Amino acid sequence: MRTRRVNRTLTRIYDEELRPHGASAAQLTVLVALGVAGQLRPFQLAAVLDLEKSTVSRNLRRLEQLGWITIEADSSGSQIVRLTDAGASKLRATAPAWERAQARAREVLRADLLEALRDVPI
Repeated sequence: MRTRRVNRTLTRIYDEELRPHGASAAQLTVLVALGVAGQLRPFQLAAVLDLEKSTVSRNLRRLEQLGWITIEADSSGSQIVRLTDAGASKLRATAPAWERAQARAREVLRADLLEALRDVPI
């Protein structure tokens, strides 16, 4: 129960900071993963972010509607997800808000809890 409460608190902090940019923490996490990887198939994105396939599908639909990603078929017919210029721009624009959220999260969590979380295998 405490772990879920910490998770909800952290999500709320990030969402509050990102709200003025029209983005959520979940959306920005997908954009960051694509920014790092360049392109991913939806199942790869699910694995990287440790999310259910249905959650990834729902997030990708919304991000595509916002114009932040494209979903295209490659030569084999598999879907490839990439950032658009607007998505890359959103990443740059939200960086200061993300940094503020990180600072707030550090204030909320005790240093020893942060240390313990760093040791958790991903």
